[in-house]
Amino acid sequence: TLQGLAWALAFAVLDAAQAVVFGNWLQFMDSFQVGFLVFALTTMASLVWAARFRPDQLRLALLHWRKLAGLNLAFALGWALYLLSIQLLEPAIAFSLFTGVIPLTTILAAVLGFADGMAARNTIERTGNLVLLAGLVFLCWITLGGSSGFVRGALPAAMAGLALAIAAGMAITVMLFFSRRLDADGVEPATQFATRFGIYLILSFTGWQLGFDAKAHTTSLPMLAMAVAAGIVLMAMPVYAVQKAVALVPTLTIAAFAATSPFLVFVFQQIEGRIDYAPLTLAGLSICFAGSLIALTGTWMAQRRSG
Repeated sequence: TLQGLAWALAFAVLDAAQAVVFGNWLQFMDSFQVGFLVFALTTMASLVWAARFRPDQLRLALLHWRKLAGLNLAFALGWALYLLSIQLLEPAIAFSLFTGVIPLTTILAAVLGFADGMAARNTIERTGNLVLLAGLVFLCWITLGGSSGFVRGALPAAMAGLALAIAAGMAITVMLFFSRRLDADGVEPATQFATRFGIYLILSFTGWQLGFDAKAHTTSLPMLAMAVAAGIVLMAMPVYAVQKAVALVPTLTIAAFAATSPFLVFVFQQIEGRIDYAPLTLAGLSICFAGSLIALTGTWMAQRRSG
């Protein structure tokens, strides 16, 4: 539906804006502290709302606790692995792998016979994803060859960073699968949003308290408050947008929009005037951009045909 496409687009735009804004801020702020505060506040507000207005939905979610646990674990793993990957790789490459793997994993799951997977729906969508795959392979190749512009260490660090980014994207795909299963069981988007961050909150609080991402200078309270307020819009809202989209459009459609986020990041950075990529990195990103936009064209055509 058009509404589902709008939510998927909102997710891609907000996620890209988050990557640009917090890619800057988290260089001097504790990512675990910011993440914990953002999602703790949104979780508390959502749970209070659900308990007051939709207690039957909370009971239904708990009835399907195994799927709910899978949703929690996949989300927490996805973001934890992604945050680790950007410590080792050129962030643009890590983000492209992270988001680009989502549609590819969805298609691979269908090829392997998993009911949650979904095959490409037309030639354009199939071609776009093949081009995207070629771009991701190229980015991996230049990273392993030391031509990406940044790797924190030698070949082992590059291999670890690539593996983490790919695993993060696969985890987020699994998260989408669990979300769709819960939706099929009647658990509404707002309830899934309220109950999905438990494991993430435990991990982020632990990382904050142990100082895994502690910076040399303490962040002032006004700056922290501003970051949390921005995080509610740019970190929490994309997750809610995904939940709404899951209830309205197929997984592969959401994945196609997710894969365009790096292109939107590039556009936002162009507007800011801070583009500084190695030539081969820019070439690889351009291939990924082209693939994701071709695939999105096929996705749009498939959605129009299905109504």
